[in-house]
Parts: sequence; C-alpha cells; structure tokens
Amino acid sequence: MGAYTLAAAGAGSVARRAEPLACCNSTTCGPVLGTRATGTSVSLRANCMPLLTEIDRAMLQPGRFAPAVNRLGGGVIAMADPERPWRVVGASAVVYQLRQASGRILALRCPLTDIASDDPSFAPRYQALGLSAATASLRANHGPLVRDITLHEAGLMLPAPGFRAMAHPVIAMEWVTGRTLFEAVTDACRIGDRFALREMAATWIDLITTLRDASFDHGELTPDNVLLRPSGELTLVDYDSVAWKGSPQPPTRRAEPNYGHPAAQAAPIGIRDAFPSLIIYASLSVLARWPSLHGEFGDPPGQVGGALLFHARDLADPRQSAVFATVRARADWEIDQILEVVQQACLDQAAEAPSATSMASRFETSTLPAPAATSRSDASPAHRRSLEPKPPAPSGETGPDRQAQFTHLNSLLLAGDDEGARRYWLESGLASDPDAARELGPRIEDVARRGLLQRARAAAETGDAATLLQLWQRGRFADYRPAAPLLPMVEAARRRISQVDRLRRALDANDEPTVIQLWPKLRGEALASTLAIRAQEVMAKHVGGQVAAALSQGDDEQVVAAVTEAEASGVAVGVEARRARRSAAERLSTRLLLQEAIAADDREALVTLALSRRLDELGPQEPPTVRVVLQALAWPHLLHALEARDDTEIVAAYNEELFGDDQRLTLDQRARIDLARKRVSWLAAIRAALRRRNLVTIRDLLEKAPPGAERRLSQVERTRIERFAARDDAVERLTAALRDGSDSSILAALSQVEAAGATLPEALDWAAVRGVVDRVTLAEAIHAATRADPPDYGRLAHLLPAARAAAATAHGSAIDLAAMERDLLRTAHLARLREALQGEDDAAIAAAARPDPYGALARLSPEQRERVERALSERQSPSAAVSLGA
Repeated sequence: MGAYTLAAAGAGSVARRAEPLACCNSTTCGPVLGTRATGTSVSLRANCMPLLTEIDRAMLQPGRFAPAVNRLGGGVIAMADPERPWRVVGASAVVYQLRQASGRILALRCPLTDIASDDPSFAPRYQALGLSAATASLRANHGPLVRDITLHEAGLMLPAPGFRAMAHPVIAMEWVTGRTLFEAVTDACRIGDRFALREMAATWIDLITTLRDASFDHGELTPDNVLLRPSGELTLVDYDSVAWKGSPQPPTRRAEPNYGHPAAQAAPIGIRDAFPSLIIYASLSVLARWPSLHGEFGDPPGQVGGALLFHARDLADPRQSAVFATVRARADWEIDQILEVVQQACLDQAAEAPSATSMASRFETSTLPAPAATSRSDASPAHRRSLEPKPPAPSGETGPDRQAQFTHLNSLLLAGDDEGARRYWLESGLASDPDAARELGPRIEDVARRGLLQRARAAAETGDAATLLQLWQRGRFADYRPAAPLLPMVEAARRRISQVDRLRRALDANDEPTVIQLWPKLRGEALASTLAIRAQEVMAKHVGGQVAAALSQGDDEQVVAAVTEAEASGVAVGVEARRARRSAAERLSTRLLLQEAIAADDREALVTLALSRRLDELGPQEPPTVRVVLQALAWPHLLHALEARDDTEIVAAYNEELFGDDQRLTLDQRARIDLARKRVSWLAAIRAALRRRNLVTIRDLLEKAPPGAERRLSQVERTRIERFAARDDAVERLTAALRDGSDSSILAALSQVEAAGATLPEALDWAAVRGVVDRVTLAEAIHAATRADPPDYGRLAHLLPAARAAAATAHGSAIDLAAMERDLLRTAHLARLREALQGEDDAAIAAAARPDPYGALARLSPEQRERVERALSERQSPSAAVSLGA
C-alpha cells in the first residue's frame, strides 16, 4: 500500500486501533462557529474531536461526504477491505491514500483533534506553506518538504448534533514513498551497515543546513517525522508546528521527551530544532561507528517517540547514563567531542543548545573513509570533507609552573588515563616544550600508539579494512609486538583491498562476470564505496535480467530465487516483481503442503487447502492429484451419509470413480453402499412405472425388490399400487366374463370394475355388454311388475314377448320365462274366477272354473273354493262333481 509511513499521521505516531477518539454530543461539543443557509446545516464545531469511524464512513462515500476529493480532481480511496478504507492512524492525524486516474497518488491527512480551535493559525499557516515563495525551494522536487500541499478547510462533511453537517479540514499533499528515518536507522543497525548510517548522518547535516539557510523551523523534529526517500534524500512530514520567516506563528508545544531538552523548556520559535537536531546527529554519528548500540540501548520501531540511542533519562543526567559511559569507553576524539557538546547542551538552557550544523562545523563528519559520492550533482560539503581527525592545536600556554604540569601529566599516566594524558599533553603546550618532549615524548608516543592500536582493533572488529590498514600504517605496527594478533586481520584487509582494485579493473574493462562475483563480497567495504554506483548498475542489469527471465518462464522457484538475489544484491525490485515473488513463494508453499498431505494421506489437510482456495493458485493439476483432492472433499460427506443410513444421501455422496478402489471402505460399508444404490435404483424404477401406470412392470419390480426397499415407498405410493392392481383384476374378470357369456358373471365383473374405478379396455365387446344390460334391465322390469300388489299383468303382457325374444340370445339368464308365463296365465284365470264369484252367477262361476290348466283354483281362499264347488254341483250331475282340491 505504498510506504507513506506512520510519520505522516503525526509526530511520534504509531499505528492504533480504529477506535473513536472522543464522543460528540450536544453536551460536550462547543458552540457552532458558522452555518450555511442550505437544506442541511453546515458548521465548524469547536472543542470537539471527530470520530475516526465518522471519517472512515466519509471516505467510503467521497462523492457525498468528502468534497476535497472532487476539488482535487476525483480519484479512488485505497481500501484495506470492502468495508474499510486503508489508512494510517497516528497520535494527531489519520492519513488516507487517494489514487487518481492520471497515476498521481496523494496523501489525505485528516486531523484527529479540533485543530482549528486549538490553533487559530492552523489554516493560514498551511495555506501559506503550500503557496509561499519563502518555502518554494523547500518544496522543490525531492526537497525537504513534500510537494502539492493544499488545505481544504471543508474537505470532509461529518455528522454533527441536531442533524447538521460538520465541516472538517483535509490537508492534501504528495504521497512520499519511503521509510521513516527511524526505520531506516533500525534496519541499517540490524545488518551493521555503517556506510548507510554515515550517509544518513551526512544527509542529516545537509537537511538541517538547508532548513537553517531558509530560516525554516519544523518544531517537532523526531526520526518518525522524517522520511528517507529511495534516492537518499530526507523529507520532513507533519507540518502542524512549522514556522518560517513571515509565517503565522504556531502554538508552543513540548517536544517528544527523547528529543526535547531535559529542562522541559520550550525553545523560542526559530531555534526549536537545534536540540533535537543535535541529538539525532549525535545518535547517527555514534551508531555509524557501533551499529550494535542501537539494539542495546535504542527503542524498537513503532514506539511513540522512540529513541535512536539516547533516552530522556540519559539526557537528564548524562554523567550517570549507561549510554554515555559505554560510548565514552569506545570513543575516539571526535565522538568524545560530540558527547561533551551533547552533555553541555543538556546542562545549559534550551535556548542555548547548539545545532547539529554548528557541531559538524567544528570537526570532520567521520574519521572513517568518505562515503561514496551520491548521484546528486550538488553533493554537500559534508560529503567532500577530509577524513582525518584534527584535534585542536596546542595553545602554547606554558603556565607559571612547568613542574606542576609535569606532575599532573605523570599522575594521569600513573593512573592509566592514557587518553586524558594525551589530551593534556596537546592542550597544555607541553608537546612544544623540548625538555618535555625529550623526557615524556616517548611515553606520550607510546600512549598515542596504544590509542591507535585500540582504534585499529575496533576497526578490525567492525570489518573496516580501510581504517584498519590506515591505522596500521600510521602506528607502524608491523614490528609492534602488542599488535601481532591483528596481523591476520590486516592480511585479510589487504586481500579485500586487492579485491577492490580487481573490482575497479573489472568495471573499467566491462568484465561483468567478475563484477558480479566480487561486488556482493565488497558491498559493505568502505574502500569500494566509490565504485558502488557502477557496480550496482552492473548487478542491477544482471539480476534484473534474471528476474525478467524467471517471470517470463513462469518458474516459481526461479522467480523466488531471482528476486531474492536481487534484493540481497541491493537492487531495487519493482512492485510487480515483489508481488510475483510473493505469489510464487505462496504457490511453492502450497505445492509442498499438497505433496506432504498426499504422501501422508492427510485428508483434513487436503480439505483445508481446497477450501482456502490455495489450490486454485496452482492452476490445472494432474488427474491423480485432482482425484485425491476430490476424494478428500467427498470423504466426510460419505461417512456422514453412512452414519445417517440415508440411501439417497449415500448414493449422492458415493462416487465410483473416487471410491471404487478406496481401501478405507470396509466390507460392511461397501455392502451398505451397494444396498443403498439398489434401493434408490429400484425406487426410481417403480416410481417411473407408477407415472406410466405400468402395472406389469410394477408387479415385476415388486417381486424383485431389494431387502427393505418396499418400506421406502410412501403410503400414497402403496395405495396407488394397490388401486392399480384392483383395477387390473376387475378388467381381467370382466374380459373373462365376456368370454364365458354368463350374464351374472358379466354383471358382477362390471360392478367390480366400477368399484375399482378402472378404465374399461378399448377392445371391449360393447354389443355383448349392451345385450346383458338390456336383458338385466328387462328382467328387473318384469320382476318389478310381478312384485306389484296386485301384479301389473298389463305391463307383464307387454314385457313377456320382449323377454322371450331376449331369452333366445341370452346365455345363462336368471329369468325363467316359461314359469313367468304360467304365472301370468294363472293370474289371469284367478282374475276371471274372482270376477265370476263377485257376480254370484253359478253358471258364470262354473264356466270360469272349468278347465283349470294353471292351477288357479288352488290359489282361491277356502270360502271361494266352497262357493265354486256349489256352483259346479248345481250345474253338473252328482257323478260329474270333482273336488276343487284335486
């Protein structure tokens, strides 16, 4: 997300959680400073800090709540995730990134305090800072100040009490790519890069000198408020307290404790940077000699106002400080002078503290070889200074008592204070005294020689070959017995210098292979610093080609190796290459995890890789690998289905291609899977037959049902099968009855078809069915006429001929037409008899009684038969009388 570091968010700032900084409500907010006569009230509120969540919400909808974005030409706010904008939160401000279509990137700095109320000069000072001719040179390309500084007083519209909108300022400026000076120093100390630290110390003097010449006062100098650009320039950020000649004056603020004067006094505007610039310069100078001291005494990155070397407690009492004591024990003349200046500055008033530039002007920046020339054409004087220490010349003052001086010098020598003795020898003027030189000169020379030897040992420990050889020659240590242990290191230093010469010749001859071989070994060597630019160009070309080739081939291992080698070689690697290396490394890691999981049959690991979508980054895989991954994904579902004993779920989870040869499945599990597959297949077939109403198939399937399959049918399905079977049986019975020709069987079959709701077959003999129906209907009509009381003989007389004709074609009719006809004639005869009996005419009665072919007389009542017998006896002779009962 770029490297506009936490420094942009505020002095001594560190990342914090996105939590509200204050609660805005009607009881705590100050009065409204102004409103606009619009639909929505707009105000600038006093004494109320904005909520970070409110600013986040505004940045999520910049078109509506961030007018500054539109005034800047639009763009897109960088996002950390779909719900939250990316931002850097500091102690006094939060910074967002605005990316525009033109490719320009801006930093949007939003104060987290009511800055307008706390500092009335805030707005005019920021406006002047971005437009003033006095600061134009500082805002030049890669200058001490960032470019394109603009203040938008109503840059954000935040919610305020009473459904109003509150205007909140936004400061837009150039997005600076780089690390804070604190981070750069920490990294350099971690790897022991003394060259980079010396360069930073020299560049720091350039920065302070530029600010002094422009009469510019930052007011809050800390390593966290200084960015180190990739090109090596230093740029200041956080301008809430800046001042320059003719600018609106900022409020007085106390400096960070580790960079503020221990007297806790605020220095006057114009010299506020003196003390912190001195502390930072002293820290850089000491760390350039002994980088490991930062890890021992300094603060880690991210700590608010973290110390490079000196803490507030050290500045409060330098005499009791462990840092001062440790540095003094190792210090050369220059570092000792720096410590004395810092110590005195801590004891003096804040306004009297010397600046870093005044300190640097007293002696050379370093006793070590000069750093390589920078790419800038305007290399600072600090880069062109001579390298040998120049202690002050003897004052020449002999004093009234030469013997007292001898005594004091001897006491220092006896006490073992060699450095004190040497310093006193130079400062007291004894060095110019022939008698003193003759008497004490050899001892002082030995003291100086031991001092050089101590410095040579330090150079050997730090691997500074140039300084070691320089001190070896100055001290003439070849025959100096105490220096004998250094001889192997001196020889190694000579070899390194020889390699530097070889590197120089290779560069002159364009011998790239030799340069590529030697430069990684000599990168930290001071003598090779003058060759750094040329050698680094060769390395950049070499490793750049390797990176490009690896990227074009798409070989992940080559990409990682090439980009790693490029970074190790100090070559600036582009964002795309770093992203490609990160992606390649992730793919390599994923491949390794995949191989390990497959080898160990770790299905949980395979599932994790698949569900995390890490396998998607690998692209298409070999079929065996895909099969193993799919098997791992399906395995839990299959086990769950087997435990649930659900046939459908088992069949859905089982894949023959995946689990056909899986040894993890037991025989019982395979039997259960086979049974589930048979049941599901059977159910599908029988349901398909039900939809087709294919009873033959249904009956066949029912006979071949797998164990327990019928229980999987629903009650509705079973009822439908039973109904289909009943209908089929009824139709078959009707067909058989029609084939046999029995009316009763046909009628019974028709009743069964009707009860079952079956559909009559298309090939039904409808004529036969109609004849049966007609005959049955005629029989029922005849039966109804005969069952009438009295019988309906008139209807019977009409029905009997039709019944006789129907009987000729009937097969198995239930009606006895002959008996029915006899009954009809008998009934008619009875009707004649009864009619004659009613007339009381013996002749008519006798005529009606005889003959009696149908047995009608037997149907008369006893009284009626007795009357008929009397009538017959009167009409016939006694011999002709016949019993009516015969």
